[in-house]
Amino acid sequence: MPSKRVTIRNEFGLHARPATKLVECANRFDCEVRLSNGRRTVDGKSIMALLTLAAAPGMEVLLETHGNDEQRALEELESLIASGFGDPDP
Repeated sequence: MPSKRVTIRNEFGLHARPATKLVECANRFDCEVRLSNGRRTVDGKSIMALLTLAAAPGMEVLLETHGNDEQRALEELESLIASGFGDPDP
């Protein structure tokens, strides 16, 4: 199961719009996607689960994938998060 620590970089954290982008990206792959903030682990393919993570700007989360497309999914999701979900820099 590949994993990578990533930092939430956009100004308002993992709110509804970036969480939607993450879920849309995750659902393109045939693998499980999980995000964890150290206290809580959630399904990266569920918008409601992601919102409960309450990932604030600057928070480091663990991104994990498991299944057929796991490596490609990890790379694309990491890239999306690193880009700040397309939000302008603060």
